[in-house]
Amino acid sequence: MRLRIDVEPNSTPQPSCIDTWSTMGTKRQRPTNKVSTFRAPAPAVANVPAPPPDLVDIVARLDRIEARQQRIEASQQRIEASQERIETAVHQRFDELFRIMDGQIPQPPTQ
Repeated sequence: MRLRIDVEPNSTPQPSCIDTWSTMGTKRQRPTNKVSTFRAPAPAVANVPAPPPDLVDIVARLDRIEARQQRIEASQQRIEASQERIETAVHQRFDELFRIMDGQIPQPPTQ
């Protein structure tokens, strides 16, 4: 009695997924050369409209947008106040520097 094995022409043997190697006392599986069997989802039917969003979801989203807008406006006001303080300080320093240069304010002695 003979054992017959049919082999497809031009086929290559696939590596076994149970080949392992030792790394620091642990065994890990070697990656295989298998082709992924993932399939893309079926395309959506063009004639079916999407369900309308729930009114509660719309109101909640509008509330989040309004809260974000208020935070942005408050941040802008803080930035503008900081800019005004910086500009005032710079003007005061320049005024002081010009008075020193004009000799109106005696310079502190250098040590």
